[in-house]
Amino acid sequence: MAESTLSNFWIVLGLGLMTSAGLRLVLEKPPLKRIFGLTVLSHAVNIFLLLAGISSTRELHPAVLSGIVPFEKLLDPLPQALILTSIVINFGLLAYLLIYFLTAERGGKT
Repeated sequence: MAESTLSNFWIVLGLGLMTSAGLRLVLEKPPLKRIFGLTVLSHAVNIFLLLAGISSTRELHPAVLSGIVPFEKLLDPLPQALILTSIVINFGLLAYLLIYFLTAERGGKT
């Protein structure tokens, strides 16, 4: 039990450091640091969503291999679906912001 608590502490500490680093970079003046800060912050949110789907009462069985595992012991697939959606949205946002940044660096000429 103590080993599990210690590993949870390190995961939460790392998640807090990622969140604070992302917020710090978002508040910086250069636009490229802001874009990188949004990326780090989105990774922290994805890890948080992944941790929200893991419960201490459930075993780590994916829903695909649920032939012999009772339903109560399966992982919740909703956080995994939210993470996949978030990754796609963040990739699109990152691509848009990078193009916007490069266009602004050129002086707005297309």
